[in-house]
Amino acid sequence: MNQKNHIHIEQLLRTGQIEALEQILPTLPAKEISIAIRRLEPELKKKLFQLLDVDQAADVMLDIDKVSLSIILGELDKPRLSELVQEMEADEATDIVGSVSAPERTRLLQAMPEQESKEVAELLKYPETSAGGRMSLDYLAILDSDTIGKALKKIRVNRNIIKPSNLFFVIDENSHLKGYVYLADLIFSSPRMLIKRITKPTQYQARLFDDQEEAIRAARKYDLTTIPVVDDAGVLKGIITSEDIIKVIEEEASEDIAKLGHSFELESAFSPIRKSARRRLPYLYIDLLGAFVAALVISSFEETLKMMIAVAAFMPVVSEMGGATGSQVIAIIVRAIALGEVTLADTKRLLIKEIRVGLLTGVACGALTALVAIIFRGSPILGLIVFGALVINMVVGAATGLLLPLILVKLKKDPALASGLLLTAVTDCLGLFALLGLATIAIKKFGAH
Repeated sequence: MNQKNHIHIEQLLRTGQIEALEQILPTLPAKEISIAIRRLEPELKKKLFQLLDVDQAADVMLDIDKVSLSIILGELDKPRLSELVQEMEADEATDIVGSVSAPERTRLLQAMPEQESKEVAELLKYPETSAGGRMSLDYLAILDSDTIGKALKKIRVNRNIIKPSNLFFVIDENSHLKGYVYLADLIFSSPRMLIKRITKPTQYQARLFDDQEEAIRAARKYDLTTIPVVDDAGVLKGIITSEDIIKVIEEEASEDIAKLGHSFELESAFSPIRKSARRRLPYLYIDLLGAFVAALVISSFEETLKMMIAVAAFMPVVSEMGGATGSQVIAIIVRAIALGEVTLADTKRLLIKEIRVGLLTGVACGALTALVAIIFRGSPILGLIVFGALVINMVVGAATGLLLPLILVKLKKDPALASGLLLTAVTDCLGLFALLGLATIAIKKFGAH
């Protein structure tokens, strides 16, 4: 489904062509409908969702963005909510319930069947991005004291309430995790053999409050399709299925910052206007403050500019090169943090490296700019001033480009939204100060014009 299709759906909604929509929507996957809803205005979001049948609506709810979900949930009555959540498994319903406000959460829990409500309430005890928050309660564990024949009978009896799987986890009478067995081993072994005879030890087991990133890294390392989740006593509490493993990996690929596992909220391209403005405005104010400071710096060196007017021609160059250097580092560091390559513990080592890189590139760019100043302005002193200012600002830019994303992540703020603006404020002010400060020193020492 491309952008033209999204526009077509919006046009049909606006013109009230409901019959045409009712023919189109059943042919579309939930993912495509979710994308279409994200692009719509609030009233149209609700209108489109109301046209979906129960199965399709439940699937869309699991894939929709939080802003749209909140708008849609506000319009659903209790019977409709009950229908939708009954189409979901407990861990899926938990994702929905956990994304709404406390009053809305209570309303959702009350709309669920009693057993599912208890399961969801249990899962809500764990952070959304923890192993406990990701686990599914729809699994079948096998007792190590059972025979293979008894275990196979148990699997057959429960085949309609568990997900198809090629392995089953093994527990003792106290539900402690003992290992796992493959379905093939159960089928091809003697029915009279005890399960413990063919049980294999688990390579990895997640704790309830472990970060989901740790669990997914383990799944990649050990090539796991299912991850057992245990409490501190080793009791099996749930499993992270292959579907959820893939889901987390997809989230990482589509939203690098989401991989960080921090609690800051990322801005969607289709976030409401007021919300986007409210999130961006503080950082724009900071950037505006930086511009005021830069103007103050320039006005403070008014006499210097009068005596060496040629310096003004290189002010944009110094500011731009500092910002460009920092932007390169920000892109590299944000990506490295997202991939788990960099942590706060690496700050000192990386800072030393980036200062050295900034110094090296600053010397290279500064030398070229100084040469231009000498050729076109005929002033070696001006060349030295520009050279020094560029080196200083590119070193500052490199260091700032490293530190800003790390500081913002530590503060649980969105580095993608704020780093660039803050970097501009820093490099503009310090770059101008360095350039005009060096020019002032040159005038006092050499009487340069």
